Amino acid sequence: MLVRIIHDSQYGNGKMLAESMGKVFEQKAEVKIAHIKDVTPKQVVEEEPTVLIIGTAVRMFMVSNASKKWIKNLIKELKDAGKQIPYGAVFVTHMLNKKRIEKKGNRFYELIKSGNIVKTMHPEWLEAQVEGIEGPLKPGSIERFTAESEKILQNLL
Repeated sequence: MLVRIIHDSQYGNGKMLAESMGKVFEQKAEVKIAHIKDVTPKQVVEEEPTVLIIGTAVRMFMVSNASKKWIKNLIKELKDAGKQIPYGAVFVTHMLNKKRIEKKGNRFYELIKSGNIVKTMHPEWLEAQVEGIEGPLKPGSIERFTAESEKILQNLL
């Protein structure tokens, strides 16, 4: 089983979350973690991951354009290849209040879900709030991501 975790971290917060999730999955799977600039959608399609987790950041009240573009390219590559990823999940890092981040997170989640590229989506998107533009993550974020990763892993076994 291959778990592919892609993040769009500018200050390292998304990368820390991706790595915390990766440590959980390493118990039972091969794990590959990369920034969206370091892996193409075509490479991911060719790898045929069992699990794809994509993390983005909300910056200036918007989901990262680079993340959205990457997802759209992934949708195209998967459709062209006639493939679907068995399981997917998304996470968002942000500085917003709960009401504002819900709309952004839901839209990002739906972008992936509506592309019909993932057979089963994790039932909810994950989020971690940062204390300032560059972070750090609010206390407990890593622990929550670790716990959620353990739930995902148990669902897959």
